[in-house]
Amino acid sequence: MRKNAVDLHDEASAEYDAAFDWYLERSPDAALKFDAEVEHALTQIVEAPERWAAGRTLLAGSCSGNFHLL
Repeated sequence: MRKNAVDLHDEASAEYDAAFDWYLERSPDAALKFDAEVEHALTQIVEAPERWAAGRTLLAGSCSGNFHLL
């Protein structure tokens, strides 16, 4: 669990939901892995926010690249 909460923009939250649903329709296992990857990225951002440039690609720049919808 992250130490601090992350407030996602409404569009980012909707984009996450749509991506999760996309993976879930194809593979529940992939959806869980996607969720874990997003959680990991958000944890990294909370732990060192200065590491990531601000902007639309903040989360995308922090992920491992395993999921094309990030």
